[in-house]
Amino acid sequence: MRIPGVVDVYQVGDEWVARSWPKVQNQPNSAAQLLWRKKFKDAHAMIKTWRGMYLDAWRAIYRPPGKMWLDIAMTSIMKRPGDFRSDLSVGDVVFTLSYGTWPTPFGDSHYRLNANAAASVFLFDLGGFALRHGSSWKDVLAWTDAGWICPKGKRPKKKWLLNYASKGVVAWKVDWPWDNAWQFTNFYCEDCPGGITLTWLAEWTAGDPPEKNWSLSTPPIYNVPQ
Repeated sequence: MRIPGVVDVYQVGDEWVARSWPKVQNQPNSAAQLLWRKKFKDAHAMIKTWRGMYLDAWRAIYRPPGKMWLDIAMTSIMKRPGDFRSDLSVGDVVFTLSYGTWPTPFGDSHYRLNANAAASVFLFDLGGFALRHGSSWKDVLAWTDAGWICPKGKRPKKKWLLNYASKGVVAWKVDWPWDNAWQFTNFYCEDCPGGITLTWLAEWTAGDPPEKNWSLSTPPIYNVPQ
């Protein structure tokens, strides 16, 4: 069957896809298009600066079907760029979740999350972080299928929402100085036998009509008791 303007038709999985001839762009671009392109380029440039543990944690995230870690990172940055830092080079970071008994002003704590000097810099460089119960992606975070997005003139695509799946950990933060420089940080925590995950997920509702949205700025870093 001949279709005007179509180069060829091919099969991808269970779907048939028509590839059309390149179309001449409408010039000049609208302000909205130019803003979207700038956000896209800025997000891509920021990801190229990531190094070390932060980049490794991003590459290890659990993704919904048809998504790459890069898709999640780009989406998150474009939604809330202020939560991210460029040139985040992190190495020799060590987190240790210890089991014992340590007195605090609020009673005895049986779990303590230790962060070394490099980890302290890692914490302060990020836009935010939270301590959550659990030590795996499925313990801490969950993807929810929110149905289909059907933009005019384009193929429908799945919309996914990201939510916390576990409650936050009640913790008391203590910094330990050495020669006027912060060397390591301790978090004295409530009971967390299933481990602690350090992450940061922003969730909000905006738009007309109101719509749930999300942005992940700190990919999960898992810690099990030792």
